Amino acid sequence: TYIHMQDAKGIAELVEGLRANIDNHAAAFAACQMLARLTVGEQVEKAAAVVKAGGIEAVLAAGAKHAGSAQVVEQVCRVLRSLAFDSGEINAAIVAAGGIEAVVRVMGEHQANAAVMQEACWALCSIGTGPGSDQALQKRIKDAGAEPLVRAAVAAPDASDFTKKKGQALLDKLMVFVCVFVYMHILR
Repeated sequence: TYIHMQDAKGIAELVEGLRANIDNHAAAFAACQMLARLTVGEQVEKAAAVVKAGGIEAVLAAGAKHAGSAQVVEQVCRVLRSLAFDSGEINAAIVAAGGIEAVVRVMGEHQANAAVMQEACWALCSIGTGPGSDQALQKRIKDAGAEPLVRAAVAAPDASDFTKKKGQALLDKLMVFVCVFVYMHILR
């Protein structure tokens, strides 16, 4: 099955399967997990196929439907972070679909789950510092309420090294945004 999913047709079938079985926890988890595996690393063609098939919206819908499932939302964040690495256009599609707000919601609902917080911090870092990121995007992340949740995740006693690294990278980027914003308002 994994080999079949390597091309755009197989990816489109996987996304359609996710949509058709969105109510089924196991199916939603498996589809999100497979999409995360397919798009990890420099898989630009596969990422583009996921976007073209409506994969961002399908993954976000699965996360909303199974918001209480740490397993599903962890995979949703993994897909988003993998996709955000690839291009500014894909990053913009994630943002337009409400990906920032979805990840922030996940962080608020799963603060006690270190694995979810790691993937959520990494996803926000990928979105907020990746291709196409700018001050407007950092403002949107900040306005969504990410900063205190990321600070808490980085400071958590069970925070992984990745959580600390990716969370701090995002916080640093948000701090640069604040400094630029304050500087611009002082010059007015």
